[in-house]
Amino acid sequence: GGGNNGQTRVRIGNVGAQRLAAALAHNTHLLSLNLSDCNICYTGGVALARCLYLPHRDGVGESRTSLRRLDVSNNRVGDVGAMEFGTALRHNRSLRELDLSSNEVHFEGAASLLGGLSENRRLRRLVARDIQQTLSSDEMSKLVDGIGAAVRNGSSGEGESLEVLEMH
Repeated sequence: GGGNNGQTRVRIGNVGAQRLAAALAHNTHLLSLNLSDCNICYTGGVALARCLYLPHRDGVGESRTSLRRLDVSNNRVGDVGAMEFGTALRHNRSLRELDLSSNEVHFEGAASLLGGLSENRRLRRLVARDIQQTLSSDEMSKLVDGIGAAVRNGSSGEGESLEVLEMH
């Protein structure tokens, strides 16, 4: 009953996200993970982003997970989580799709995502709907520049190219 097709919704929260991130850091089998509407705030979001690139004390990151699709939409990772995902995009080479829609992301988080995307040659789909503020003309200009850099780098002939970018 209930119209959920026999599926049970589990809201893992921050603790669950942190535990899952620890397991995902060395994942070689799971390719797609949907954590939409799981009550994840910025601490869980940061943990999930870091499992995508494993930051080290010397600042060098490397990707060890085989995850290709991650949906963290409808949570509350905010700008702090989005900025960490931006860093993850700079280093991760396995992820092809990332959805951070409806996560209380503002200009800083969106700009960081675009910055990471401009250095990523593998991501094919980035969705970050519901940016949480009206942007000034200067902020809009910076985002447009970021989108331009991401598109140019994605079409450079190295790796795959970005197919979908949704930010509004």
